[in-house]
Amino acid sequence: MAEVKNAFIKSKMNKDLDARLIPQGEYRDALNVQVNRSEGDDVGAVENVKGNSIVSIEGNLEQYFNITSDVSSIGHLVDESKYIVYLFLTNNTDSSSTGQTFNTQAKNYIVQYNFKSDTAVMLVEGAFLNFSKTNPILGVNILENLLFFTDDRNQPRKINVDLANPSMVSNPTFYTTEDQISVAKYNPYEVIQLWKVSPLTEAEVVTTTLTQSSNDSFDIVVNSASSIVVNQGVKGTGVKTNTIVKSINGNTITLSEKQNLTSGVSVTFCELESTLYDVVSKYLPPTAFALDNLGTYPGTTIPVDNVVGVIEAGMLIEGVGIPENTVVVSYTAPNVVVNQDVDILNNTKLNFSLPNPYYEEDYSGDANFLEDKFVRFSYRFKFNDNEYSILAPFTQPCFIPKQDGYFIEGDEQQTFRSSVVSFFENKVNKIDLQIPLPFQADQIASKLGITDLEIIYKESDELALKVLDTIKVNVISAEATENNYYEYTYLSQKPIKTLPSDEITRVYDKVPVRAKAQEVSGNRVIYANFQNKHSSVSSIDYQVGAFEKYRTSNRSSTLSVVSQPNSTVKENRNYQIGVVLADRFGRSSSVILSNSIDDLSNNFAGTDTIFLPYRSPGDESAAGWAGNSLKVKFNQILGPSSANYNTGWPGLYNDDISSENYNPLGWYSYKIVVKQVEQEYYNVYLPGIVNGYFAHTQYFGDEVNSTAFTTLLSDNINKVPRDLSEVGPEQKQYRSSVRLFGRVENIALSDPTGVISPNAQYFPLIASDSVEAIGPEDEIAGGGTISQHESIYQNETNPYLTRISTQKGIGIEDTQGGNANFPTLAIYETNPVVSSLDIYWETAQTGTISDLNREISQDDGVVASFIDNFNYVHNESFALGTNLTVGNFWPTDELNQPITSSNIDLVSVFDGVGSSNRVIEWSLTRVNAGDPVPGGGTYAYDSYYLSTNDYFYYGSNAAVNESYTFTFLVTTNGNEVEITKTGSLQNTAPSIDQGSSLSRSIDDNNITSIKFPQTVPMHGWYIGVGTGSFYWDDMRTGEASNYGFPGSPYISFGADTEEFEFEGMTFTAGTSFPISFPITELDDEEGVVEQNRSFTATSQGDRDDFSATDGGEFSYELPYKQELLSISEFNYKLEEEDSDGSITQRTTVGSQGYNNLIPMPWANQTTNRIQIQDFTGVNGANINGPDDQRDLLWDITTQSSGNYFTISNTGSLTVSPNTPVGEYEATVRLRDAAGTQDTCDLSLVVGRVIGGTSVVPIDSKFLVEDTFKDGEGKVYWFTDNTTSLYNDDELFLNYDFDGNLDSWTTNGFGYDSGTGAAKVTAGVNDATISQVIVPAGAYVEIKTNSNDNQPAGTLVYRGVVKLYGTDGFDDAEYRVNNGEDTIYLYNDKNQAVKLEFEFPNSSSYNRFLYSFSCKLLNMVPSYYTGGLTLPTTANSETSGSVCSAPNDSKYTFKGEVIQNSSNIGALEKGAFYVYIYSNSQDLNDTINITASVEYRKSTDFGWSPAYDVNGNLARFEGQWDSTGLTNAQNRNTLDERQASNGEYTDTNLSRVQMKITSGSTLANGGLIRAYNLPGEYRITHGNLTGTAMQYDNCSSTPNTTSNTVVKIGDADFNSGESYYTYKLSSVGATCASSTPSTYYAKEFIPRYVTKLYADTSLTSPITLTPGTYKYGRLLQNGGTNIYNPEFSSGYYTGVFNSSGERVGQVDICI
Repeated sequence: MAEVKNAFIKSKMNKDLDARLIPQGEYRDALNVQVNRSEGDDVGAVENVKGNSIVSIEGNLEQYFNITSDVSSIGHLVDESKYIVYLFLTNNTDSSSTGQTFNTQAKNYIVQYNFKSDTAVMLVEGAFLNFSKTNPILGVNILENLLFFTDDRNQPRKINVDLANPSMVSNPTFYTTEDQISVAKYNPYEVIQLWKVSPLTEAEVVTTTLTQSSNDSFDIVVNSASSIVVNQGVKGTGVKTNTIVKSINGNTITLSEKQNLTSGVSVTFCELESTLYDVVSKYLPPTAFALDNLGTYPGTTIPVDNVVGVIEAGMLIEGVGIPENTVVVSYTAPNVVVNQDVDILNNTKLNFSLPNPYYEEDYSGDANFLEDKFVRFSYRFKFNDNEYSILAPFTQPCFIPKQDGYFIEGDEQQTFRSSVVSFFENKVNKIDLQIPLPFQADQIASKLGITDLEIIYKESDELALKVLDTIKVNVISAEATENNYYEYTYLSQKPIKTLPSDEITRVYDKVPVRAKAQEVSGNRVIYANFQNKHSSVSSIDYQVGAFEKYRTSNRSSTLSVVSQPNSTVKENRNYQIGVVLADRFGRSSSVILSNSIDDLSNNFAGTDTIFLPYRSPGDESAAGWAGNSLKVKFNQILGPSSANYNTGWPGLYNDDISSENYNPLGWYSYKIVVKQVEQEYYNVYLPGIVNGYFAHTQYFGDEVNSTAFTTLLSDNINKVPRDLSEVGPEQKQYRSSVRLFGRVENIALSDPTGVISPNAQYFPLIASDSVEAIGPEDEIAGGGTISQHESIYQNETNPYLTRISTQKGIGIEDTQGGNANFPTLAIYETNPVVSSLDIYWETAQTGTISDLNREISQDDGVVASFIDNFNYVHNESFALGTNLTVGNFWPTDELNQPITSSNIDLVSVFDGVGSSNRVIEWSLTRVNAGDPVPGGGTYAYDSYYLSTNDYFYYGSNAAVNESYTFTFLVTTNGNEVEITKTGSLQNTAPSIDQGSSLSRSIDDNNITSIKFPQTVPMHGWYIGVGTGSFYWDDMRTGEASNYGFPGSPYISFGADTEEFEFEGMTFTAGTSFPISFPITELDDEEGVVEQNRSFTATSQGDRDDFSATDGGEFSYELPYKQELLSISEFNYKLEEEDSDGSITQRTTVGSQGYNNLIPMPWANQTTNRIQIQDFTGVNGANINGPDDQRDLLWDITTQSSGNYFTISNTGSLTVSPNTPVGEYEATVRLRDAAGTQDTCDLSLVVGRVIGGTSVVPIDSKFLVEDTFKDGEGKVYWFTDNTTSLYNDDELFLNYDFDGNLDSWTTNGFGYDSGTGAAKVTAGVNDATISQVIVPAGAYVEIKTNSNDNQPAGTLVYRGVVKLYGTDGFDDAEYRVNNGEDTIYLYNDKNQAVKLEFEFPNSSSYNRFLYSFSCKLLNMVPSYYTGGLTLPTTANSETSGSVCSAPNDSKYTFKGEVIQNSSNIGALEKGAFYVYIYSNSQDLNDTINITASVEYRKSTDFGWSPAYDVNGNLARFEGQWDSTGLTNAQNRNTLDERQASNGEYTDTNLSRVQMKITSGSTLANGGLIRAYNLPGEYRITHGNLTGTAMQYDNCSSTPNTTSNTVVKIGDADFNSGESYYTYKLSSVGATCASSTPSTYYAKEFIPRYVTKLYADTSLTSPITLTPGTYKYGRLLQNGGTNIYNPEFSSGYYTGVFNSSGERVGQVDICI
C-alpha cells in the first residue's frame, strides 16, 4: 500500500491553522517529541524524548570529595553524547549589598558526573572560583573539550575537561587560579628589556656580604653599602637575573626582584650594559685623538701632542701612513710605542680605539642584516588550549649608529658633499633580548598553562608583524629555571613567518568583563547582555617633564641611558602624556590625562602637556650629553584599591586568595602613551653658511645676523623644495615654504692642527628661519663674479644658493679671498610634518600599578585605606583572652603600606542576625611602635590584636549566628576612617575522651546461652492478669501467689517458687526478670493454629483458646525482636488436660481493663544488655565554658556482622547478652551541631578471660586429628588458594665456565683453553664462587664438575663449601669429591646464612672446575608425594603412593586443602598447635617420622619453615627410647648418614626427624608446637617408616599395630580451663632441680608459657629473682602428675624476669 512520509524539517508547531491546512514540515500538536536535526537522511524525523530519572550522587560527592551537605548546585550542563553532567557547586551565599564580596572560606566545585557508570570526577575546586548561590550559572556550553560558563559575577571562564583531572584524583590542582580559567588570557604587559647586569669583570664596582638571610624579600642587608648606588646591577650565586638596586637605606638595599639568599653569601654590585651589541668589530669607535710631532721614521715610537681623550695600551691606532693592526704597546707622554714600524708625516692626525670586549671571532649571524633597519621586538605566549595572548608592547628601535654617532676624520666633508651621513647605519648585529616572564621560568607552564613563547619582529617601514622564533616552555624552564627573565640571543637572522594582519590591531581580547548570556554557534562563543569594559577615573594627579636623562638617581629612566644610549626626545615639540590602565587580561581604559594644578617646578609642568624647546647656549656640551627623555611625576597613588560596583570602577588587582580583598579583575598594569602630532622632518647637510652677504658684493657687511647664504647640493634640493605653484615663465628665483632651524653652524676657528672641527652646536630660537629665495649663484649671490665667491662651495659650477632670513646670526662672515673655514659642515633641520590624526603613541614604559604605587608612596602622610594582616582565627575551643589575630594587624595606605602612627577603636561587632551589638565579647589591644617583638626585635609601627572576652559556641546555625562584621574607627594624621573587616567562628571537632581506639574484653561466663527465637516449655504454669498486678499460679497446688508489683511489667519469683528453666537459663528464687506474652502458637476450638495472634478483643466468653497441645504442656516461641502488646479488655482461661484428654483443672479469669503498654523485653532491653563502655566526650567548646556538652549525638557507624552493639544518647555502649564468642569491631561516632565528628574504633573480644586478657578461640578448621599407619602420610594445606600448593625449584647459581671465564678472573680463577675449564694454578691464591643467600630452613643441593691434573684414581682434597652467618655455623666446611659430585645441605638456623664455594689451591696440582650449581629444593620432597594428585577443591582429600601396583593403595600419601565456609584457609586469629606423637605397639622396633610445618603470608610468597609462638624455627626433631626423650638437638646436615670418607651417600633426601625406638618395653615419642602468625600454613607428615614398618619395601602386608597421630587444635582453648597449675624451682635451676613452688598461667603448653601468677584468677603477678628456672605443668589442676606431651621428663628450663614473665629461650629437660 502507499506510504506517506512527512519530515518536520521546520520544527514548527502550528496551532493557528486547521489541521487540513498545515504546511509540509509543520505539525499541529506533539507531546514528548523532538525533531531530528542530524545531517543524515533521517533529518526532520520525529523522535520520542526520553524521560528523566532521579539520580542521587550526594553519596559519591561526600565519599570521594568530602563535599558537605551545605553545598548546592548553581548550574549544570548535560552532555548526552558522553552521558556526562557537569555540575557547578558552592556553599557560598553572597548576601552583601554589592553582591560581589569574596569569601575566602567558600567551597566551590566543578564536578563531572557520568550517569551511565555512576562515577564522579572533581574537575576544579577552590575559593578562587568565587561562585555564589545568589549568582547562578547563566550560560554554560561545551565546545569540543572546552567547557565555557558565565555567571555575571565573574568574567567569562572556561576549562579544558580533558586536562582538568585526567588522573581522577580527589583534589585536582591543574586549575587553581583565575589566570588559568579565564576566557581572556593573560596580558604580557612588560616590554622586552634591552639592558642587563654586565658580566664583564671591569664593570664590577664592589663586592659585599649579606649579614642576614633574605627569604622571598626585596630587601637584603649587607655589611657595607659603600660605593653602592641606585640602578647598579647585582649578581652572585642565587641572585635573580636582571636584579638592580632600587633604593638604599643604611645597609639595607632594596632590590628590583625578590631574593632567597642566605646570610654570609657574597653579592657583587656592578654597572649595567646595553644588550645591543656589535660583535663583529674588533675595536670600538675612536675615543682618543692626537697629532704626530716630528718623529723619527720608520720606527715604533711616535711622539704626539694635542692629545684629546685617554691613550691606553692595547688601543688600535689609525691614520695616514699607519699600517693595519697597529696597536699601542705603551704610552708615556709624549711617546706612543706601537707594535710595528710606522712611517708618517708630521702633524698626521691619529685616532685611537679601544678593543671591543664583545668581539666574537666566530660570530655565526648575519653581520649586515640590520644595517639599514630600525627593528623593534615584542613577544606573545601560546597557551595549552592553542590560544595566544595579545602582543606585549614593542621595544624602542634597536639601533645604535656606527661610530656611536660621532663624526670622525673625513666624515664631515663626505656628509656635506653627498648630503648623506654615510656612517649612520645600524652597528647592532647581536641582541640579547631580556624577555620578562610573569612567574619564575619553571612555573609559567603550571601557573598559566603556557606552552610556547613567540618572539615578534617588526621593521619601522613595514606594517607586517613577523615571528622571529618560537621557544618551547620546557626550553625556557631549563635555561631560565627560577629566574623571571628568559634571555633570547638574536643573531640578526630573518623571521620565519608573518602573522595575519588582524594581529596588528588586536590590542585586547574582546571578552566581556561580565556577561549575562552565553551561547555557542558553530565553533564560536557568543556573549550577550554584557559589560564590555571597566570604568576608569576621569583624571590622575601627575606632572610631566622633558629634560636630560637621569644618570645616577632613584629614577628608573636611568635605564634608558644604558638601553638606548643614542636616543633622545626631539626638541622644539609639544608632548601630551597620558596614562592607560589595563587589567591582567588586557582590557584597557581610555587615555587618562592629568588633573594636576601644581605649578611648574623642578622642570615638571603643571599639566599633562609640555613643550620641549631647543637647548640654550651654556647647556651641557654634546660630548657629555646623555639625551633628553620624557618623565612623569605622580603626585598621588592610583586608586582607590577597592572596587565600586555602582560606578564600574574595578579597583586594583589583588591575587591573594586568602584575602577578602581578592580582586582578579582590578586594574593591574599601566602604560605611558604620548601624543605628538609633529612627525617627520629632514636634516639638511650644508657645506657651511655665510652670515650676511658675500665680500665681493655691494651689500657686503649688510644684513649680518639676519640674512644667510648657503649652497643647496644633491638631495638638499628636495629637502628644501621650491614653491612652484605660482611662477612666471622667466622666473629664476623661487621661494620655499619650508621653515628651517639651525642645529650646527660653521664657526671662525683657527686650528692649524685640524684636531678641533671648525663647527659647533647652534641654539636656535623658537621661531624658525625662512627661505627667501632659491636660485643659481649668479642670481642669488648679490653681485660680483662667480669666481670671486670663494666661500661658496663649488662656486665655479654656479650652484643653487638659498638666501635665508634668520632670527639670529648663523655661520661666519665672508672675507676677501675666501674664508679658511669653508667648506665646513653646517646643518639645518626642516619644520616637521604635522599629522591631523589625534593619536597617542605607545611607549615602552609599562609596569604594574602595585610597583608604581609603591614608588609613589614615600611616607605615611596618607589616609588609611585598609587594615592589613587581619588574619582572624577564632575557634570555639579558645579560652578567655586568646589572641584571635596572631601576628597583629595595622592600618595601611592605598598601597597597602603600613602606617607608622595610628589609633584604632573597635566600634561595633554584629553577627549575621544583626539584632544586637556584641562588641563587649571582644577586647582590642594596641601594641605601640617600638615595643619588643616576642622572639626579638621591635615593632616598626603601631599594631593591634583582638582577643576573646567571652566563651563562644558553634551551634547548629553558627554560619549566621557566629559570622561577624567588625567596624573599626581608624585615626591617622588626624583623619578618621571607618573600616570594616569580617571574621567567623570556626568549629572544633568533638573529641571522645577514650581516644581513637579502645579494646575491651568480656568473659564468656557473662554471656547467656539463650538464643531467640526458641521454644520454652511452661510445665503447667500459667499467667493471669489481676487488678493492677501480675501473678503466677501453681496449677499443681491450686494456690495463687501474687508476687507482682502494681503496674509493673515484671514477674517476681518468690522464695517458695521452684526454679524455672528456659533451655539452660535459670531464674533463681528471689530474683525478678522482665517477661511479656507474645503468643505465636494457639489452638482455637476448631483446632486451627493461629500464628502471631495479638489480642485486643473485648469479652471473649468462655473459650478454651489456651488448650494444652502436648500432654500437659503447651509451648510458644519467644521472638528476638521487642514487641508491644496492648491489652484493653481480655478474658481468657487456661486448662490442663490429663493424659487421657480429660480436663482436671480449669481456671477462668474475669474481665479486666488494662490499657498500659506492656513491653516484651526478652531481647534488646537495656536492663538485660551487657555494658561495655560509658563513652564521654565534648563538642569542641572550651571546657571551662557552659556549652561543651551541648548537642552531642552518639551513634555507631560500622560494626561487625550481627549488629550486637548499641549506644545510647548518653554514650553508653552495650552488647547483646546473646553475643557469640569471638572478636568484634565497631566504630563509635560522636557528632556535634556542625556535623563534624570524632570516632573511636572499638575492639571487643568475647571469650575466656585468662590473665586479664580475653583469649579468642581459633577457627574450627584448625581442629584436626588423624592417625597414620605404616607408609601413610599427609599434607594439610591451610590456604586460600588451591592452585599454588608447592614451591618451584629456585636456581641460585649455575656457572658453565666453558669459554666464558673472563668475568671470573677477578675471583682467582684462570682459564685453561685446552679443557675449557676454570683453572686454579698450583700454588696461587684460592678461587671462590660469589656468596649466595640460603634462607632459614632451606634444603640446598650443590653440584660441581671438577678434575685435577694428576694421576687417575688419586683421591685428593678438592674443594669446600662454606656457610657463614650464625654462631655455631661459622666456616662450616663440606668437602667436595673429585669428578661430578653432589652434596645436600640444610640450614636449620633461625636466620639466613651465606654460602660460598671455595676451590683451594694446592702446592702440587692444578685444579679445574667445569661447572657449579646451587639450587633451593622443594620444602616438601617430591618422593613424599610421588603419586599424589594435588587437591583442586577445598576440604576434599586426594591420595597417591610411590609404591607400584598392587600395593600402591596400601601405602597412601594424602593431601587436603582445608578452608572454612567462607573459603578462608589462612590463620586469621588465635593460635593453633600441631601435636605429633607415636602409639608404638611393636617391641624392639623403630618408628621414623618426618614432619614439617611451613608458612607463607599469602599465595604471593613461597613456603618457608614456620616460626612458632616463641619465634623459633619449630621443627619436629628428636629421639626417644623406652626411657623417654634422649636427644632433641637440631643437626646442621640434611642426612645423618655419611660414608667414612666424608662423602654423602644418600641422595634421596630421606630425612628422619623423629625416631622412636622400642626395646624390651614400648617407647612413645611426641612433639608439640604452637603457631600464631596470621597467614597460610602447610603441615606435612611424611610416609611413616621404620624397622617396624614395611613401607620401605612396599610390602603387601603393612604394619597395622603401631601408628602416629597428628593432632591440630586450639593452643589457647584446649581444655576450657581458665588457668593451669605450674610447679617452679628456685632461681638458677637445672633439669635436676626440684620444683617446690606452685604458680598459675593461662597457657596449657608448657614451652609457651608467658607469665606466672600467684592466684588462679591470674591477676596477681609473682615476684622472682631474674634468672633460669625449671618448671612443669600439672596434668590436672589440683593433681600431682606432670603433664608430659613430649614424652620427656615433662619439665623445661626457661629464663624469667622479676615479674614472672618468661623472657628467654625454653629448653626441654631430657
